[in-house]
Amino acid sequence: MVQHGTELRMFVSAHKPVEWAMPDGYEMVQAGAALHPHFAELTDDTGDNISERNPSYCEISVLYWIWKNIDASRVGLVQYRRYFFRKPWQCSLKAIMGLQDINAILDSHDIVVGQPITYHETVRATYERMHHIKDMDLMRAYIAEHEPDYIPAYDEAMGSRTTIYCNMLAARRDVLDAYMTWVMPLLDYAYESIDTSQYDDYNKRLVGFIAERLFNVWLIRHAKDYRIAYLPYNMLVIGTMKALKSSLFTLGLTIWRKLRG
Repeated sequence: MVQHGTELRMFVSAHKPVEWAMPDGYEMVQAGAALHPHFAELTDDTGDNISERNPSYCEISVLYWIWKNIDASRVGLVQYRRYFFRKPWQCSLKAIMGLQDINAILDSHDIVVGQPITYHETVRATYERMHHIKDMDLMRAYIAEHEPDYIPAYDEAMGSRTTIYCNMLAARRDVLDAYMTWVMPLLDYAYESIDTSQYDDYNKRLVGFIAERLFNVWLIRHAKDYRIAYLPYNMLVIGTMKALKSSLFTLGLTIWRKLRG
């Protein structure tokens, strides 16, 4: 039975202070707080946490903290630079989806995620071009051994030109629990098995990048199990003129992609 009016807590992962106020109801959580001086009221180094792994896990250290320490029937995570919007070309503070709107969507859906983006190449090709493809090959082998039912979804996700990035979501507590229970052993395996000592700083964010791809795998595998809502997400632009220029550019890009098919 759908529960209406259920509490939603939306958190914002941030690794540094921001110059703007959080949108109404959004709560900032300092990511990687175990490694740096504190600047936020909420930090990911309290309770059950993996804060020290943030340089590799990225916003997943905050998602883990939410999973283990926040007692709310609905929870969500966005990034300090990226939020859910009503339209794909929106990017200003005032256009960020409010908690009431997201909560209303969760009255009829189990999880809210970013709208898939289509690229000119496959997800695998993009990963191979930007990262180290051997790491995803290692993950496939591990999944084949320990979670073989997910291999068709893995191959579909990596072979697709459409994907969701940024590890952002809003979901019922039981749905988040199902996802995190599945993905954390895989991410921990990647962290413990892959030597990143020779990687550049960008690619040392290994687990965060792998998590983005595995989130798509999980969504494909459970597409018939959960009611999934897709929302546009975008990088926040501060300043009226900058936001307007960015919105017009994104609107044009959106139209171009639709015309391309």
